[in-house]
Amino acid sequence: MVEQEQILSEEELDTIAEASQKLIDQEESDQVKKYEKYDFSQSAGAAQLLQDYLVVIDNLHQQCARLFADSVSGLIRSLTEVECTPAKKTTFGEFCDGLDDPSCFCKLSMEAVDGIVIMEVKPSLAFSVIEKLLGGTGIQEAPPSRPLTEIEEVIISQMVQYVIYGLDSIWKQAKDDVAFMINSDSFESEVSEVKKVLSPNDTVVVVQFSVKPMFAEAGGHLSICYPSDVVESIMAEAPASLLNVSITNAADSVDDKEEDNQYKPQVQERVSKAEVLVRAVFPKTIIPLSQLKELNLGRFIELDVRVENKRIVDPVILEVEGKPRFLGTLGQLRQKRAVRITGLVEDEDL
Repeated sequence: MVEQEQILSEEELDTIAEASQKLIDQEESDQVKKYEKYDFSQSAGAAQLLQDYLVVIDNLHQQCARLFADSVSGLIRSLTEVECTPAKKTTFGEFCDGLDDPSCFCKLSMEAVDGIVIMEVKPSLAFSVIEKLLGGTGIQEAPPSRPLTEIEEVIISQMVQYVIYGLDSIWKQAKDDVAFMINSDSFESEVSEVKKVLSPNDTVVVVQFSVKPMFAEAGGHLSICYPSDVVESIMAEAPASLLNVSITNAADSVDDKEEDNQYKPQVQERVSKAEVLVRAVFPKTIIPLSQLKELNLGRFIELDVRVENKRIVDPVILEVEGKPRFLGTLGQLRQKRAVRITGLVEDEDL
């Protein structure tokens, strides 16, 4: 009796082939996990060189912060403080992880240097400045979570242009022909678009400015992200005097080189025209609720202030844009009421 040969069906053959392929894929995956990726573009020497540049970058952007503070004060007609946090080296992926979404991004390109620099204006700062320039107070409890409109982009581009003026001024100390410009006609609002500029593992240098107008309680932030190759390209042509100078000496030198800042006269002119609200405030007086109910037109309120020879001798507080700044005494100058400043406001004066 001849034993009948068994033949596998086509479905069974497909099943065996699929199982075999899974085993092969698993073996290849296990082998890949045994190896770690190494970024040869970031050798120890290159990384140390970029680290050394951070001191100079800090120094330059401290100068930029002062220039930007003067410019934006004139733009929004309100005194503005700008502080620069220390420059830090990180990856582009980590930089993107810290971005607001949506936010206000613009890409900057440069003459004579290849690469794209990214600027982010946080919504809290962008919408506060926009609201102020449109005639409002600039004070917002929470910024809208939406992209800028075309009109808002035009308004905020004025502030961005002042940042570019500052960047041009500071980087020309390292490379004469550096000139920044907005890379496109519109701003980006989505982080997904920003992520297309570089690889997540690319090394970048990030500088952040804290911008606090006097009318705002918290202000907002503006960040600039430089690809490492852009920084190295510019710094490769920097004079030895710039690379060797200390932070203190370099910070002082900007005031001695007015010719290096072609925008200083325009900035000073705009700031000199800025108007700020100053008012003298009497010390607070506490009255009972029963007396408050009886207040009406013509009634007098007795203030908790000392009077000698019909003159108030207790100091008044001078507020600048709603912020207590100075102490003073009431008086008269050229037939008008006046205040003589006697000192700065301390915490115990409030």
